[in-house]
Amino acid sequence: MPELHALLGLRREMARRTVLNVVEKLVSPVPGSRVMVGITHRPFLESVPAALVDLGVEHALVYGAIEGSDEAPLDGNSSLVRVRGGEAKEFRVSPDSLGLPQVTRARIPWKDAEDETRYVFAALESEEGPAGTLILYNAALRLWMADEEDRPLVQWVEEAGETLCSGAVLELLSRLRQPAPVGG
Repeated sequence: MPELHALLGLRREMARRTVLNVVEKLVSPVPGSRVMVGITHRPFLESVPAALVDLGVEHALVYGAIEGSDEAPLDGNSSLVRVRGGEAKEFRVSPDSLGLPQVTRARIPWKDAEDETRYVFAALESEEGPAGTLILYNAALRLWMADEEDRPLVQWVEEAGETLCSGAVLELLSRLRQPAPVGG
């Protein structure tokens, strides 16, 4: 939203968390009934899902995220709250139950944006490692949220893994990076 974006400079200057850090996650210019919200403070695992239920969101996933990131960590200690049919249910997902190793962004040894890019592209080329595991897990969470049949999360991990290994993700990324045709 332009109004929230206009406050970005002031928020950075203040270098403090404000109510906007929470509210901006609930205000979306994109209409829809499915929402994923990463939060960094435990008390919001109750209030944010309750607000989403009050806002009429049909499907939502609220999860403990790493400060400054919208990714769900796979550390075995993170809580997830799933909103479905007007009810919020909190649970934890163990990495073992999904056939994945325990991993957080902090375990990826990147030093800068260029290094991060190398790790991400290596993961998209099916190189095993913590970056690929986080990409896989977060992709599976998003697919799970879009699921109309309510299949288990582990099935979405398998499907996301097959897609990642197929090269389809790199192919799509390559097409998206192509310059748009001029005058067409």
